[in-house]
Amino acid sequence: MRVFDHYKDSVIALRDEIEETCVLNVWPKISRAPQLHLLEEWVAAGNPWRFRQKLRVDPVVYGQIVSILETHPIFHNNSNNPQLPVAIQVAVFLYAE
Repeated sequence: MRVFDHYKDSVIALRDEIEETCVLNVWPKISRAPQLHLLEEWVAAGNPWRFRQKLRVDPVVYGQIVSILETHPIFHNNSNNPQLPVAIQVAVFLYAE
């Protein structure tokens, strides 16, 4: 009975600690730079879920879409005003707030 009481007290103490804690997981602070520039950083840092959260596709799928579209003539012009890189245009199109 004494062992049971010890575990019961431990469980109650853990429950109280959880109820008093506002944040269960402490995440690393996110840089406040424009988020499109952070896409590569998130993948390199091992946070592909942040990438997916913003663009709704896996980084590999995004890379394949960009490589397919880079050669399409619609992304090239003879104007004095250059277009944004295809990777940025695709990211803007896929971006989900």
